[in-house]
Amino acid sequence: MALLREIIREQVHYVQTSDARLYYEVYGKGSPVVILHGGIMGSTYEMVQLIDSLSKSYRVIAMSAREHGKSEIGTAPLTYEQQAVDVQAVIRAVTQDSVIVPGFSAGAYAGYKLASMYPATVRKLIAIGAAEMVPGPSSYQFTIQQVIRLDSLYWTQQLALVPEPQRLSDLASSPRRGTWYSY
Repeated sequence: MALLREIIREQVHYVQTSDARLYYEVYGKGSPVVILHGGIMGSTYEMVQLIDSLSKSYRVIAMSAREHGKSEIGTAPLTYEQQAVDVQAVIRAVTQDSVIVPGFSAGAYAGYKLASMYPATVRKLIAIGAAEMVPGPSSYQFTIQQVIRLDSLYWTQQLALVPEPQRLSDLASSPRRGTWYSY
């Protein structure tokens, strides 16, 4: 059990940005790969099989975006530009090398923004589930309670992880929420 705690301790990390503490884990050895999960109900947990597979040949960096997992929400507007800045901070905390970036859904959009803002950082981008997007804020017709009811087991787990669970409703009621999906 002590060995398991030591292994986990070596994998778990945080990077402090100007307004939020961001959580990430590192697995494996080799060329760096940064996994970007989906938004709203996304989490590094949805990427666990990909992380396990890739960590056999690559150094996998799996980060939790703002308001996901153990990352704080912060005060900056939730935009893909901000997420790209956050991802760049995590990458530079781990490596100075260029990285391969597989991103799913909102993580793919963040990957596009990362590649456009930091082209020397992104060696390859793999965008999964990123359809055409119209510029500007998106509008959602659901409440946080409705989202939680879609997968209560998942949200029970997530609410136990997030450092600011009381701010979850901020994501639904704040104008910041709509800007996350804007360019």
